[in-house]
Amino acid sequence: MRYTYKVYTQSNLATALDKFCHTPIRLVIFVIPMILAIYLALCSEHLPAAEGVLDVVIGGLVVLAVILFFASFFLGILCDKCRLSEKLALWDIRRQAAGGKLPLRFWIIVILIVALLATPGVAALISRGQARQAADDYHEAMTALDGGHGPEVTGNKVVSFNQNENRYSTKYIPENLQAETPSDARYILRCTDGEEQYGIYENSFVVGFRRTCAAEIYDRETGEVLASQLFYGGTPPHQIDEDVTKAQYGSEPDEAEILAWVEAFFG
Repeated sequence: MRYTYKVYTQSNLATALDKFCHTPIRLVIFVIPMILAIYLALCSEHLPAAEGVLDVVIGGLVVLAVILFFASFFLGILCDKCRLSEKLALWDIRRQAAGGKLPLRFWIIVILIVALLATPGVAALISRGQARQAADDYHEAMTALDGGHGPEVTGNKVVSFNQNENRYSTKYIPENLQAETPSDARYILRCTDGEEQYGIYENSFVVGFRRTCAAEIYDRETGEVLASQLFYGGTPPHQIDEDVTKAQYGSEPDEAEILAWVEAFFG
């Protein structure tokens, strides 16, 4: 498919605008920030802001994503209907005839547009960085529990420990039960990620696996395992292409299901 755009011999700016509006490059310019806007909306719970503020931010990001989505497809029509390229060409030719440079307000507008498009991605990276740092700090604080030589138990809270990653976190723990210090943690939710063979695909040697999470609630005071449960993730794809040779896996166990189990155990 050939994409046509007008070439204004006396205005590189107008040519660049018309090319941008009528070629696939606009899809990259618009779709990337659209994806980042959606990504930030999904990560918004990590932002240090009030719930009401987050609702406004999420709503604005969704609106921005929708606008960018439709703009990426209809920008060429809009450019033709409003004659944007021609108007920019006339303005640019007059500016060149007067011997003037591009005014400061032009660059300010360009910078503002670039900043607007970049904001979702930057904010998403910052929010994820903050969440990762908070998780690292929590793990570092809770490492005193390693080897059973932690501080004396004075609380009645819970901390999660992933056996595969050898890492403490608040994952799967309801907010009202989360331990803030090692001495607060009387119970440890020990989780072990695993997999079970679900089947073998017909006419191939490809194996399908179902992901699992073995969870048990351990009492630090008594040394007893009070409860245990095996959680299953989704089933692997029912069909695969003939050229697939790698093992197939289903989705991870539902985090909400494990959290609900912990919450029900502690009443």
